[in-house]
Amino acid sequence: MKPENERNEIDVMVGRNIRWVRESRGLSQRQLGELIGVTFQQVQKYETGADRISASRLAETARALRCSITKLFAGVDVGVKKTTGYSAAALKVAADFDRITSERKRAEVERLVERLTNQIADD
Repeated sequence: MKPENERNEIDVMVGRNIRWVRESRGLSQRQLGELIGVTFQQVQKYETGADRISASRLAETARALRCSITKLFAGVDVGVKKTTGYSAAALKVAADFDRITSERKRAEVERLVERLTNQIADD
């Protein structure tokens, strides 16, 4: 059994995703806290995985961040590969890609992935 103060890997990943989306929206922890009715310290605890976020608060957070709850679970392996055909790693890359705001950089990433997949096909 895990010690009670040990962080759960899913809570940590969800927290990281909350932080990434919050930052991509240009919100501070204080601003997000105000939108969901908690202190910035509580937002900080959610983002580090120190505190587990409840389902209702997660829904409020997704609403405040204007994203899907699924986006907040990007990279969490819950058997997604079997249902969608995408691995947890692919979903994490997609979530990270969505954080790129520069159209030029997004296009560069797309070209890089295309080159890499073409190299794999040629190998």
